[in-house]
Amino acid sequence: MKDYYKLFGILPTSSADEIKKTYRQLAFTYHPDKNQGNKQAEKIFQEINEAYEILSDNKSRESYDHEYNKVKANNSRKPLVVRIRRRVVPYVFWRGRPKRWRRF
Repeated sequence: MKDYYKLFGILPTSSADEIKKTYRQLAFTYHPDKNQGNKQAEKIFQEINEAYEILSDNKSRESYDHEYNKVKANNSRKPLVVRIRRRVVPYVFWRGRPKRWRRF
């Protein structure tokens, strides 16, 4: 699932006016007429249009937010495994700090 909020650089709680303003700025920057021959700018412009179609419509934004929150909740509790001194030490993060350390 693509993170359209990250693409726009806004928070999920942003208003429709903020989304529209950000879309116009990004569309102006990456428009194919302004960046002729640049395939990467064209690809980014297509992603921006796709994101704006979803985030501008209230029903599609609600369904996107529902899926976005489900994916974000599932990904936030996956343990990170790190190798320290030839031992595998998994630790669970809570707001960027190690919550629990285990040695095997």
